[in-house]
Amino acid sequence: MKLQQLAALSLCGFIAACSQNSQPPTQVVVDSNYNANWEFFRSDKVLDLASAQQQTQWEKVQLPHTPKIEPLIVNDQFQGDAWYKKTIATDKSWKGKQITLKFESAMNVAEVWLNGEKLTTHVGGYLPFSVNLTEKLKWDSSNELLVRLDNRDNPVTGPKPLKDLDFNTYGGIYRHVILQIDNDLHISDAVAAGKTASGGIFVRYPKVTKEQASISVQTHLVNAHIDPKQFRVVQRLMDGDKVVVDQTSQLQSIKGNSDSENTIELVLNNPKLWSPKAPNLYQLVTRIYDGDSLVDEQSTRIGIREFKWVDNQLFINGEKTFLRGVNRHQEYPYVGYATSDAAEYRDAVKIKSAGFDYVRLSHYPHSPAFMAAADELGLVLLDSILGWQYFSEDPAFQAQVQQTCRDLIRRDRNHASVMAWECSLNESWMSEPFIDSLTKIIHEEYPNSISAGWQEYGYDIYLQARQHRLEHYHTPTKPYIVSEYGDWEYYAMNAGLNQTAWANLLQADRSSRQLLSDGETRLLQQAANIQEAHNDNFNTPAFADGFWVMFDYNRGYAPDLESSGIMSIDRLPKYSYYFYQSQRDPSEASNKFVHWR
Repeated sequence: MKLQQLAALSLCGFIAACSQNSQPPTQVVVDSNYNANWEFFRSDKVLDLASAQQQTQWEKVQLPHTPKIEPLIVNDQFQGDAWYKKTIATDKSWKGKQITLKFESAMNVAEVWLNGEKLTTHVGGYLPFSVNLTEKLKWDSSNELLVRLDNRDNPVTGPKPLKDLDFNTYGGIYRHVILQIDNDLHISDAVAAGKTASGGIFVRYPKVTKEQASISVQTHLVNAHIDPKQFRVVQRLMDGDKVVVDQTSQLQSIKGNSDSENTIELVLNNPKLWSPKAPNLYQLVTRIYDGDSLVDEQSTRIGIREFKWVDNQLFINGEKTFLRGVNRHQEYPYVGYATSDAAEYRDAVKIKSAGFDYVRLSHYPHSPAFMAAADELGLVLLDSILGWQYFSEDPAFQAQVQQTCRDLIRRDRNHASVMAWECSLNESWMSEPFIDSLTKIIHEEYPNSISAGWQEYGYDIYLQARQHRLEHYHTPTKPYIVSEYGDWEYYAMNAGLNQTAWANLLQADRSSRQLLSDGETRLLQQAANIQEAHNDNFNTPAFADGFWVMFDYNRGYAPDLESSGIMSIDRLPKYSYYFYQSQRDPSEASNKFVHWR
């Protein structure tokens, strides 16, 4: 696979890992289109493997896939078993290679069998997991892969049961599946490696100035062969087609059936820094040589930037910055989470076009495709684990949350757009020892990175919704974000402010929850609410705020849409969209799309 093709896949959110070598025996193959030719059925009942194997009504599908096409307003989301089946036909070129099947996400508890043998169980529906098939494939016949997904309410993963939940979690293998074939000596997968502050490629920036930047590139290698090997690592930084830095490590040894770290520091003069106004990106190409043979190559898109807080205010690359932002749910009409990469990119374009430079990924990890789009368009992200008004003292639940925090950071740590890690259960009381465990994980997995949480205790950044601030505010002593505003205060009528002036209005008329079809008067009221609340946020020392919410969405417990979005669920703008658009400096422009003015 050519490097240009690999970069294109990275833009679409695929895992980018391949080799380009003139010697076929050492070539690494990635089948990035392993989404085709699956079969599927669903069941309301819990089925065992034998029952699934006897099923005759399999539907031919391709991924991403949702187990049920839901109505526009989802009153009874499917919960149950979703079974997927695929035939894996081996190729002789795979022999002697490491063969891994990677799932970007699957909702919610996944069990995987190959030829009737159970290989793994993965708990959690928003982050990737891998299955090593190397020793399990049959070479003399085809192989049957079976995947069972259970998206029923789960006390280990949380959050609340669907009947009480403020959003829908949907189901299915709703992101990409990738078959990756590696040589024995290869770059590990950041999540599957399971190593603290390691695994895959880990890029950090010890020094960032306009004059010079240093880029620390840590590469984790695995040698799956019984014999030791000697290797070299080459790091090449590309600005488009131009090589700007190229550095090779010394020859290193790695024992058989072992792993090893390599760190190279690149120095770049006059770097093009990444920021919301100028989201400059470089391509980092990592090549691994076994002796003189190129055995692995991975391309990582990076942006050189520094987030720093001085007197609790944010400075990006030394420039004081206020982040006007929004919260986002990732669902789409009818298909739930099973969206294309193009749809994810379009959402990012619409958010940036509205005048926003910041997105809180509420309340769970969003797709790699959206993360990549944020890098490209200049959207600063607050990256979040799953959580909403649910906490448990069950050790299994707490261990699951802690592992989710680790996996989130390992997946997303190289994205230029990620400002901080919200390893916090949204609007959920958490014990101080539990908070301590999460902040410790953040600083273990990414030293000197920033944590964020909705409780002031423990976290580096304090997140507080405006509706909570109106009743429980004191001047923050740490960096502060208005995590949500503009909806609940007006929906629940507890805002103070203009409630007396609006006393003659019905609740429905003065709420921020207005459908696009509700007419001019109500849409103007929504815009007035938002303007008032946004202006009020400037009475706090917040360095960022996030309106609730970008797009209308479904709620598990409600018979109607949550309609406080500044765009409809179909991504059509309301009047309030144009209020935010008016807040962007007219001198800012982008050649990436028409609407960013």
